[in-house]
Parts: sequence; structure tokens; C-alpha cells
Amino acid sequence: MSESLFGKDYEMKPIETRVVEALRPCMTTTSLHYHIPYSFGAASSTRVSNELGAGKPQAARIALYAVLILSVAEFITASAALYGCRYILGYAFSDEKEVVDYVKKLLLFYVYLSSSIA
Repeated sequence: MSESLFGKDYEMKPIETRVVEALRPCMTTTSLHYHIPYSFGAASSTRVSNELGAGKPQAARIALYAVLILSVAEFITASAALYGCRYILGYAFSDEKEVVDYVKKLLLFYVYLSSSIA
């Protein structure tokens, strides 16, 4: 019983170093990509609260629509840039062909995943 719970059934397999190296550029571009809409949200929340505090709900609505349009435009631009540069982005982080191939596959998955979330 203890052998099946703590023995070879649940033995962790070592992660390939190539896969770990390929995750680094993907995580870097992901964190950079998420900082831009976050800054839009921080700026717009201040603007909207100031407009609502001044009694101008129409100006707050316009500011909200402007931020929504900017966020969608940023998403489309960043996704297109990542999709177009997926063959060469891995070379910015590593010279190994296998790592670059992993980055190419992961960035394609990232573009698909971020489009389904948005």
C-alpha cells in the first residue's frame, strides 16, 4: 500500500532543460504584454473617477470607450506581432535550434490562448 502511494507510481520525472529554457521567453513576453492593458486600466480608473466626481457621466463613458478601443487595438497589434515574429523571437533568448522550435510552438499556443481569453 505504501509503495503504491509513495513509491514509483508518483515518482516525478525530470523536466527537460530545453522546455524550461523555452518557457523563459514566453513568460517574459506574456508579462510584458499584460502590463500594457494594466496601465490602461490604472489610468482610466483615475480618469473615470475624476469625471464622475465632477458630475460628468458622459465624459466618464467616453473615457471608458476610449480605453476599451485602445485595449482591443493593443491586443490585436501585440498578437499579430507575436504571431509574425514567432520564428525569430526565440533567437533573442537562445541560440539552440531546439529551444527556438519550442518557443515557436509555445508562442503559437499563447496567441491562440490569449485570443480566446480576450
